[in-house]
Amino acid sequence: MRVVVNIFDKNKYNNKLQKIGECHFKIVAYEVKEVLRDEATEKFGTENIDENNEYLILHFENGDIYAFRNSRVNLFREWIITHGKPMGMPNNLIDN
Repeated sequence: MRVVVNIFDKNKYNNKLQKIGECHFKIVAYEVKEVLRDEATEKFGTENIDENNEYLILHFENGDIYAFRNSRVNLFREWIITHGKPMGMPNNLIDN
């Protein structure tokens, strides 16, 4: 599936954030999971610690994975970006 990840300058749960980037990926799966600080430091390094311990993890066809601080990104299916929300699809299914 093709996805778009919007990257924000601050925690997305706060007001007045600004989109600072956008990445397009072709992935096979994704997950959002809680990773505690010690494990996150070991896996992702000290500069990529999410203040809410939330990580968006993308899985690629070749077995690679890539992690984002979930509090600072939104993930959208690329089809929705280019074609709009399908009729009848609830908004909560496309927000994140």
